[in-house]
Order: sequence, then C-alpha cells, then structure tokens
Amino acid sequence: MNSRGVPGPRGRLAGLFALWGVTALVLAGTVAPDGAAEAQSAAPVVRTMVFWGLEAGDSTYYRGDKIRVRVRFTEQVVVDTAGGSPYLDLVVGAATRRAQFMQSATDRLDFVYTVQEGDADDDGVSVGANALALNGATVKSAADGATDADPAHGRFDGGLARKVDGSRARLAAPAVKTMVFWGLEAGDSTYYRGDKIRVRVRFT
Repeated sequence: MNSRGVPGPRGRLAGLFALWGVTALVLAGTVAPDGAAEAQSAAPVVRTMVFWGLEAGDSTYYRGDKIRVRVRFTEQVVVDTAGGSPYLDLVVGAATRRAQFMQSATDRLDFVYTVQEGDADDDGVSVGANALALNGATVKSAADGATDADPAHGRFDGGLARKVDGSRARLAAPAVKTMVFWGLEAGDSTYYRGDKIRVRVRFT
C-alpha cells in the first residue's frame, strides 16, 4: 500500500489469489521502492526426461536398436553446437554408455545411443543424476537468447519397460513373401461354377 492508502501491485495480486482461494509465491520478480514490479529472468531447468522409440508393448532394446531419450526444459531453448555437442550418459547394467545429441526443437533436446554387443540391463536402462553434459555447447533461453539453461537434473530410471539385451539382434517380424493361386489343372485357365479358387500365402 502506498502513502495514499492504495494497494500496490503485490497487494492487488495477493487479493486476487485470496479471492481464488490460492496461496502463491510471486516468483521471478522483485518489488522496486516505488511499487513497480521489476522482472528477473529465471534460467530454464530440466523438467522431464522420456525414453522413446520402442513399439507399444515392447520392453527390451536389442543389439542395433536405438535408445532415444528426450530431455525437456521448463521453457523453449536455443542450442548452439559451434563449440561442441551436448551428450547424455546412460547407465546400462554396470557400464556407462554415451547417447549422442540428435536434434533440438522448442523446449527439448533429443539424444540417441545404439545398443552394442555385450550391452545388458535386466533392471532397465537409466540416467544418473547430472548426466547431461553441454560439452562446449550452449543452451539458452529462447525468450532472451542470453540466459543460460541449467543442465542439472536428478536420476531418471527407465525401469523394467526399458531392458537391454545386446546378445542378439531384434528378430524381424514375419512378413508375406509370396502368394500363389493353385488348384487348376495344367493348361486350364478358367474357374467354373463349383470350382475352388485356392490361394497359398507364404511368409518369410
């Protein structure tokens, strides 16, 4: 409230929240002596990580499969790889495997690792805390192009839905190889009423 008894911006905002039954903290801002709000930029931080790329119902990556991880920030970011490319270290069993940077868009960075012979994880691939390394790249807020994103994050566990078996390649799903009409006598080219049209479908 100012010297004339008129509520300042913070007081008016608190009043609105009180009407809505909400208790809130005003973040990313301070109140200047004259009551005017002075904006402060908050750094983008890691919001979520998601493993993706497996078909629905599948729970295992095999040799040659690509483990893809999508890292999302709290706001849109811009990635500059002129000085290097970011990477994300994965925990596969007792080993550390490096997922390489694929691309970025809006608020996300995508990483990929190809499963190799010998990779194995019965409990599921995971990402340890602070495994995202910028490696000379810069990740900045798209809002101002200047505020550096904070790459710090906690542990992320894929669980049993993301097991790894590098001992063999993924078995290809059976596919139709040929179809053959059969049943007509040699030299005959016409089916008549009562004849049976037979088709043989062969798979791989």
